[in-house]
Order: sequence, then C-alpha cells, then structure tokens
Amino acid sequence: MADSSLNMRFKAKGMELSSALKEYFIGKIDKLEHKGLVEWIDVEFGQTIAHRGVADDFYVRVLLKMPKAYVRVKKSGDDIYALVDEVVDILVQKVNQYFSKLAEQPKVPEKLIVLQDQEDFSNDVAKYLDYEVRVRRKELKEMAPMTVQEAVVHLELLGLPAFIFRNVEDGNSVQMLYKDGTEYVLVVPPKV
Repeated sequence: MADSSLNMRFKAKGMELSSALKEYFIGKIDKLEHKGLVEWIDVEFGQTIAHRGVADDFYVRVLLKMPKAYVRVKKSGDDIYALVDEVVDILVQKVNQYFSKLAEQPKVPEKLIVLQDQEDFSNDVAKYLDYEVRVRRKELKEMAPMTVQEAVVHLELLGLPAFIFRNVEDGNSVQMLYKDGTEYVLVVPPKV
C-alpha cells in the first residue's frame, strides 16, 4: 500500500483527474527518501487541448516544498503514466542531490525567496495576438545570505535559469545564471 501521509494536492487541467492516476502517482512518490521533511506536494496533470493529437499532449507539473527549499519539475509527452515515472525520478534525484549538498555544507540560509509569479500561463495562442510588454516590479525585502555553491544548489532544485541572492563573501545582491545548460555565470555589480 502506498504511503499517503504526505500532504499532496492534485488538480487537472483539460482532462479528468482519475483516482487511478492519483494512486499511481502516490505509489511512485513512495520511493522518495526524506519524506518526513516534505511539507507539501502540488501535482498538476494536464492535457493541452490546442495540441490534441500531437506528441506532447499531456504534461505533469510538480512543486515540492521542503524547509528552506522548493523543487519544481515539469515534463510533457504523449503518455501520462510515463511522465509520472519521469517526473518522480527527477524529483528523487533533485531531493537526494539537495540533501547530499546540504550534508557537505553545514551553513543553510535561513530564508529562501523564490522570484516567480504564481500565475498560470497556458498555451492559449489567442492571448498573445495583442501582446504588449508588461513589466512587474518586485521589491526584495529580505534575502538570506548564501554562498555561491548554495545558490547553485537552489538554482538546480528550482529548475530556473536565474536566481538572485545576497553573496556571503561581499554582501552584494548578485544573480546566478544557468547558461545554455553548460555553465553557471555569476553576475556581480561593478566595483566602485
């Protein structure tokens, strides 16, 4: 029997959420180590109606919250059950990577700020016909200082191309970029 003691929230877009699919996900997520440290897991299954009949009909999006860290994975394809397998494998890998890096580095930031909106951006082409640029200003109130190595770990866990943090070495706010899937770039302010 699968461990359903984890706080999981399921939703579906463009498809019906079956209990068989939920149970399949719960059974697969049971192999996740460190389950006691997982605060919650949001799971979204979806079928892109505009693309029905093409290779990437379905997607699985998961956001996992642990103390001081988020892990986000999204995959799309034509077999929803194969996507669940792939997403869970990536989650297990990222969570294990996080804890192995955490064991190597005793200092963990007190707070982690994730700079991303919670809006849902669908693949609806009609939304972009009258496209106009909107710039949203977001003020950073608090940032926990962290090392460059800790920033790389958080960047990988979040699956984002960029991450802003306060560097422990000099106290400046800097940006870490993951460029072309091959290298990390640290963007620092000019020296005055």
